[in-house]
Amino acid sequence: MTESANPSDDQKKRILFVDDEENILNGLQRIVHPMRHEWDFEFATSGQQALELMDHKKIDVLVTDMRMPLMDGSELLSEVSNDFPHVIRIVLSGQCDLESFIGSACPAHQMLSKPCDAVTLKRTIERVIALRSLLENETLRDILLQMNTLPSPPTIYLRIEKELESPNSSMQRVGEIIGEDLGMTAKLLQLVNSSFFGFNRNIETPAQAASMLGVNMVQFIMLHVQTFVSGPSMERTVGKISEHCMLVASLARAIAKHEGENPASCLDAYIGGMMHDLGRLILAVNMPEKFKTITEQAKQSGEPICQIEQQLIGASHAEIGAYLLGLWGLPEHVVEIAHHHHSPSNYKLDECFALTAVHVANVLVHDPELERRGQANSLDETYINKLVLNEHIADWQECLRALTDNK
Repeated sequence: MTESANPSDDQKKRILFVDDEENILNGLQRIVHPMRHEWDFEFATSGQQALELMDHKKIDVLVTDMRMPLMDGSELLSEVSNDFPHVIRIVLSGQCDLESFIGSACPAHQMLSKPCDAVTLKRTIERVIALRSLLENETLRDILLQMNTLPSPPTIYLRIEKELESPNSSMQRVGEIIGEDLGMTAKLLQLVNSSFFGFNRNIETPAQAASMLGVNMVQFIMLHVQTFVSGPSMERTVGKISEHCMLVASLARAIAKHEGENPASCLDAYIGGMMHDLGRLILAVNMPEKFKTITEQAKQSGEPICQIEQQLIGASHAEIGAYLLGLWGLPEHVVEIAHHHHSPSNYKLDECFALTAVHVANVLVHDPELERRGQANSLDETYINKLVLNEHIADWQECLRALTDNK
């Protein structure tokens, strides 16, 4: 996911920085000056000036302050989301009140706090620009860039409210309920890992997030950010995708533990498993008819679902999910697991057992006895053999039986 060095002028990405303080803009100019051979820069001192500039120049990434007179950052982000959906939107702001932060969290893809060091700012922009190579379909990219949240079944919200009203309520339990829903988990992790909250470590599970945030903050986020699906059919679809991801996550973690992986790797396997089919949820919500056609065609033909998706919409759910996860700033290893969970042989970075565990878990959940070995959607045995893990398959099947027997 890297762009070529020193692109020609017409290939350069254009970054727009917006801040009403001239000294801040001057500081940003100094920070990004070393990147002038790769990026073009524009600077605006107000939201209105930024919009006027965008009417005449194609902007790829917007980086804006929150507190500005006349038009604040949240208003600017909303306008840009509606009128320029192809633009990646980043907040770079000092401390702002919670209401402003939550207001910006929907139209913003990522949030950085001032002061922001040069490495963090450049790395963030590099990552979101490099995502373009994941998804060539511009229509799909625009859909994802406009997505501020992923809908959840309303029953999840009701269960959380019931838990919070209980005299013995537990934020650990609240986090576990959130963890049963893919959309809510992704959004909560996006928000809690933003620099606004100032946690000095990555928060990787909904249970951790809920415990760190507390009751009032979790309720505030759910009321102001989360959306809910309408209609029993869509609720069933979303529920099935989340249920599948939960089982894959639990099995991937069990496999990692069985293989003696360290706690961090086991956690990566779990979170990667939770997020691996995020792209299917995105398709179900945004392209329900195409999603239904793809699902039915896969059942009837036995073709790999990724292959059918490529034929019908020009991208697979693996690419779509990875793009949104990267756009929202989730950890790179989670993005890579989502991207390569069907084809780990294509993963070119250092060995990642969490990816192996998620790939195996996904295959076993679909085909516990591996009756389709060597066929579409089956185990990547070339990859497994390369890692000298072929003899471990029976143990992994036993892990699945242990999980399902305990349900």
